[in-house]
Amino acid sequence: MQINKLQPPDHTIRAAYNALTEDLEQNIKNLTVRFFQNILSCKPGCADCCVKFSVLPLEAAIIAERLSGRVPPLTTTEGQCCFLENNLCSIYNIRPIICRTQGLPIGYIDEERGAIEVSCCPLNFAEDYQFRSEELLFLDDFNSELARLNALYCKSQGINPLQRIALSDLIKG
Repeated sequence: MQINKLQPPDHTIRAAYNALTEDLEQNIKNLTVRFFQNILSCKPGCADCCVKFSVLPLEAAIIAERLSGRVPPLTTTEGQCCFLENNLCSIYNIRPIICRTQGLPIGYIDEERGAIEVSCCPLNFAEDYQFRSEELLFLDDFNSELARLNALYCKSQGINPLQRIALSDLIKG
């Protein structure tokens, strides 16, 4: 797929995506204020989690639209996200959902084992940190809604909804 052929999502999908990111941001804020205000070391300049990755076509289209032909200067090293500039995110306001969750403890339910798995930044939490379930950000509902919106967008554009688009492809055009 040619990235420059990605069309912006329609108003309904865009509004639902914006509502999704706002809901996620509110959940993140609540968790941070309630449990981690003095624990998280995430701050401008920390880019340890900013690695090369891909996004769904919907998020790629939203980022591409906002970039609208302007390419940020690239000074990243191998393996880093292409949108890092001096260890700062050049697309912070429109960053993908996965980027919004970095640094927080993410909870995953392992149904086979009947347990909760936790993924978290080792800069924020010691390996033996014991999380309570209310301290975890569970992304299943957010990811399900993102997948639903992506499917709607892809159907309207004739794109395979399982396709992933490398962020670096967005600056290549």
